[in-house]
Amino acid sequence: MKILTISIHFGPPFQQEMMRAAATAGHEVVFYSAGWTNVRRKIGLRWTERDGIPEAQLLNSGIVAGTSMDPSLQCGSSHVDAITEEVLDRVKPDVVHVHELQAHGLSTLDVLRRRKVPYVVSVHNYWWVCPQLNLIAADGVACHDYNGGEKCTRCRLLPEADSRAGVEFAKSIFTASPLFQPLRRLRQRTRRLLSKGKGSVAPNGWSEPRFAATDFARRRALAVEGLNAAAAVHVMSTRTRMMLESYGVDAERIRVIPITLKRVDALQRAKHVGGHPVTFGYRGLLSYAKGVHVLLAAFATLDQTRARLVLHGAGEPEYEAGLRTMAKALNVEFRGEYDAARIQEIDSEIDVGVVSSLSEETFCLTGLEFLRTGTPVIASRLGGMVDYIRPDENGWLVPPGDVAALAARMQSIVDEPELAASLDVSAPDLASMPAVAGSILNLYRNAN
Repeated sequence: MKILTISIHFGPPFQQEMMRAAATAGHEVVFYSAGWTNVRRKIGLRWTERDGIPEAQLLNSGIVAGTSMDPSLQCGSSHVDAITEEVLDRVKPDVVHVHELQAHGLSTLDVLRRRKVPYVVSVHNYWWVCPQLNLIAADGVACHDYNGGEKCTRCRLLPEADSRAGVEFAKSIFTASPLFQPLRRLRQRTRRLLSKGKGSVAPNGWSEPRFAATDFARRRALAVEGLNAAAAVHVMSTRTRMMLESYGVDAERIRVIPITLKRVDALQRAKHVGGHPVTFGYRGLLSYAKGVHVLLAAFATLDQTRARLVLHGAGEPEYEAGLRTMAKALNVEFRGEYDAARIQEIDSEIDVGVVSSLSEETFCLTGLEFLRTGTPVIASRLGGMVDYIRPDENGWLVPPGDVAALAARMQSIVDEPELAASLDVSAPDLASMPAVAGSILNLYRNAN
């Protein structure tokens, strides 16, 4: 079977593992990636190879991934469509697996339909119905009614597209280079220093109206239409299935298949020290949607001699600077970016993991990783975490954004550390990566 995978070049790790699994199973796999730029800044196509898999790189599509650019452009580009046609002519796939279209445009699905090429879509975030990706409006509140596109016209996403373009250009040049990670860390440290004293954990706030509401409404309609033409829409949690159904996606096409990664499967129970001070831990992106400011506000109510908080990860400098301001005089340590290979070692220091998200996580591998290492989790009661956090068995669920509820749960653990130690923490009985890959391959076979 010939499989064409479509995504952005720095997309979810699951797409990489899925491609390797399909190739190992004897299928012919080609990766069609976007989000690349070069010095010529002219739209084009570059063929290369990564990890033994042929890769067609879409250059300079004009759609900057991760920003709320012109919704009409996100709907598609005839120039990009022409290159997509070129890729299809060369590969002649039996099935296409779409992970991300943020830098390709929704019209890619129109091209596939015109050519009668069956496709499967994996939903990793809510970009399909929300230019912000996370259904969090500019005022920081969960957004489930976009008011026919009117709300989207004023919803600011930072950094703006023009500043983000430089970031994407740098990523394109250095991602495949061994210099990329050191340069990225240097850039983050520099921006953190420049942001000193300027931090804020406030939401982005509303902007002046941009574009037309009808353009955003058309964008969402095209996305739902494209999903409804897919052979299957792969989601990772029951909550995502319910959300997509509420936006008009055909329930008959949706398949719930929780994901994992080989490195997550390999995690084992860590040896936790326990006792006082109780160590709470967060791992992941430091961003408003992740609710790290909510975690800090809750932690500030605790006796700092009996509790500590370690934060592993990095984020936008202004938000991170705001977090550091909040953490002054608190027993909080910022550990910076971390290597996923060190998760077991990191979690051995953490008595209780906290996932304080404000947005609908389509699955949240971080929560699953905590459970794999035997670390109980306090998580927001939303998104994919509801599927695998069993209250009072392997963790606890609290209302998202509720500082008092989170503080109360953390206080109960500080008062009785044995609460966490007594839980029979185990990961849910989910399929391993080879089994997940087998399920996805079955979707491919059934698509033809």
